Amino acid sequence: MKKVVIIGAGNVGKSALDFLGAEFVECFADNGKKGRRLCGKKILSVEEAVKLNGNFILLLAMTNYVEELKNQLTCLNVDNFYYFREALYFFDGIKQWGKRTVYEKRSLWEMYKRYGLANAGIVGKRSEYASFIAELFGVDSVKADDQEPDDRKWVVNMPYGVGECKKNNLFVLPWMDHPDIRREHGQLAVFRGKYTGRRCFIIGNGPSLRIQDLDRLRAFGEICFGFNVIHKLYDRTEWRPDFVCVKDPLVMAQNYRCIKENNSCPVFISDVKYFYHWDSGENEYPFYDIQEQLYFSDDIVMGCSCGASVSYTAIQICAYMGFAEIYLLGMDCSNWQEHFDDDYWSEEEAFRAPDEVKIFHAYRIAEQYSKSHGFRIFNATRGGKLEVFERVGFDSLFMEETGNESSGICSDQVKQPAASG
Repeated sequence: MKKVVIIGAGNVGKSALDFLGAEFVECFADNGKKGRRLCGKKILSVEEAVKLNGNFILLLAMTNYVEELKNQLTCLNVDNFYYFREALYFFDGIKQWGKRTVYEKRSLWEMYKRYGLANAGIVGKRSEYASFIAELFGVDSVKADDQEPDDRKWVVNMPYGVGECKKNNLFVLPWMDHPDIRREHGQLAVFRGKYTGRRCFIIGNGPSLRIQDLDRLRAFGEICFGFNVIHKLYDRTEWRPDFVCVKDPLVMAQNYRCIKENNSCPVFISDVKYFYHWDSGENEYPFYDIQEQLYFSDDIVMGCSCGASVSYTAIQICAYMGFAEIYLLGMDCSNWQEHFDDDYWSEEEAFRAPDEVKIFHAYRIAEQYSKSHGFRIFNATRGGKLEVFERVGFDSLFMEETGNESSGICSDQVKQPAASG
């Protein structure tokens, strides 16, 4: 077996150590924290780590400075390294999923010591992870066909498929390919065309967001979608979103409990949450967050294309629901670290630098799709630099005394469909 050098000595690096187990980690590497220690491990510079004597695997575990690190590794003639994704964990007893009784997060080392390679397996959809584990253990990875032609798995030291596996499953990779998860995805079908012909507002968390605007949305009974920790402004308004969307693994890892406690409306949440939290609220609707392809999903039961932002996920959900007009508010798309509240992120929370190029590319795909599929997306944000969608003045949407009559769309309060649990 090999050991790992974790490049990145921040919160994501800590998660990587927790994921692997300290026994699998040689040290950390971080240019800005050289000479310190983290979780009992030395922190070297990246150059020092690369020059270490020994056969180590390099694992990039960070949200910021990824391109800079990649360039540095290239200059050091290093081209063999892996990325750590937070939405990744080991489970004990995956075959008893339906009973929900034996879910225990354990590090790779703990699972290895418990079962050994002879009685353990790794299964998932992404070759990168299988290759990493195979190199770590010094075993072969193979690609296996499941019963469905487009449903391919990468398998390490295990016979075909989760359902047919006679071993204790050691490792399940990002898409939880299990019948119970697919059934939970199926719950999303209750929303298909539910609000055909109506309008809605997608509320971003940018600094331009005004409490007065939210109060107006409440007064007119508008259907609204909020994101992530939107609940941090609830103490300043009686407005509440009708739906909340969450997809970022960091947000789920750091704020899941608070999101649950502060929202009684339906919460659309990436099924990545199961790598952090097993319990499900009665109003949770997990969806498959598709990372591999950037497109506009016309069936959220089958998944939502990532688009590098939760707003793109929300737009796909709104289209599935049948909304004729989708208005964006508070989506500044300028300084990504600024939000409606200076305390949006606490000091100990990690922040994921956005992929701005991918985000705007996704928005352009959404704009093209909307024009060809009979609905429109408008930007009602006050300022900002999002120019992909046609701009409208927020105040102009409420000029008529009778509420939404100016748009010809009914404004009665939304009646939520019941979740099946």
